Amino acid sequence: ADAFVGGTPSDVALGLVTFSTTPSLLVAPTKDHAVVRRALAGVRAGGETALYDGILTSLDALRGHGDASLVVLSDGGDTTSTVGVDQLLRQLRTSAVSLQVVALTTRESAGEVLRRIAASRGVKPLAVAEATDLAAVFRGAASALSQQVSVRLPVPASLAGRQVTLGVAFSTPRGRVE
Repeated sequence: ADAFVGGTPSDVALGLVTFSTTPSLLVAPTKDHAVVRRALAGVRAGGETALYDGILTSLDALRGHGDASLVVLSDGGDTTSTVGVDQLLRQLRTSAVSLQVVALTTRESAGEVLRRIAASRGVKPLAVAEATDLAAVFRGAASALSQQVSVRLPVPASLAGRQVTLGVAFSTPRGRVE
């Protein structure tokens, strides 16, 4: 996960939610990546698993933060959530959050659950069998964030209800993009 923090652009706010026996918002979204790194250093696996509640806690923490992305690392097991998977899937389907699911393969993996969670946002889980492969997966997730562009503009009243083509051009350190 440290590779994700290190690879995320500094203008992107990051947060951290753990979901052991109960979910915990360790760091609300912040652009101070050092705070997230310090919190990550203290995270240890243990206890039961409240995966579904943890994802809902993450969605709540992301409200009001504009374009938001959620990266979930799990083996898919859930033993203590107060909501079921179907309720979670309904919440995910209606959210505007981009989702990436990193499926850690263990003896207790619930891969089908992670496939359903990922599919609720139109993506596929990234399977990781070895902990040593996590850094590369997290670097890829961070890289995807650095390639996103958000365009917002008010729709003029004269265009309301009409289909139009919008052209967008901008400059990056690598050149102009149209």
